[in-house]
Amino acid sequence: MNMLLGMHDKCMLLSLEMSKREIAYRMMSCVSEVPFSKIQRWNVFDPDKRKVKAAKEVLKSRGIVLYDEPMTFPEIKSKINMNVDKYWIKIVFIDYLQIIREHWKFQNKASFLTHVTSELKQVAKRKNIVIVFWAQLNRAYEKDNTPMLSHLKDSWSIEQDCDMVIAMQKDVEMDDLTVHILKCRNWQTWYYKTKMIWHLFLIKDYETHY
Repeated sequence: MNMLLGMHDKCMLLSLEMSKREIAYRMMSCVSEVPFSKIQRWNVFDPDKRKVKAAKEVLKSRGIVLYDEPMTFPEIKSKINMNVDKYWIKIVFIDYLQIIREHWKFQNKASFLTHVTSELKQVAKRKNIVIVFWAQLNRAYEKDNTPMLSHLKDSWSIEQDCDMVIAMQKDVEMDDLTVHILKCRNWQTWYYKTKMIWHLFLIKDYETHY
């Protein structure tokens, strides 16, 4: 959410899991710094009400293109091609990789996701855009505690096809969020620590470690 709202270029979000309403509430919470639980229940009074109203105007001015229905991969490609040409989209976010619906029978889930990541890379090149997608980590991460490329669920091709791989490690009790840059094609790997305000979905100050 912070990454999406932090972009200055025209963005599109394909949400295959959360509804438009839930995404809008999270965005309003992040921008207004009014707790998500208040906005979700619409238990908002002045001065928070004015903050939420101002946040709505900010989000409206951003003109983020948003879809929230389940899609097959050809449908995703069609949405990207159509909106890039129509609205001059520069950055596409997909939430998330492993729940993209298969459009024909593949040998296994890994084969399908290999096809998806390879095709997304070609779409990004052809349209001269950035495509960011979220992906799940496998259960080995719970044992190792520190995210690694090998923890990417069902898809070794993510490491191969992506220019950058970012993983997030949270400590809710300490309000800490560590962001690991596991791969960066044109630079070294690193990580940075941030403070996460969970009830606002908001990332605050950070320090970088190489």
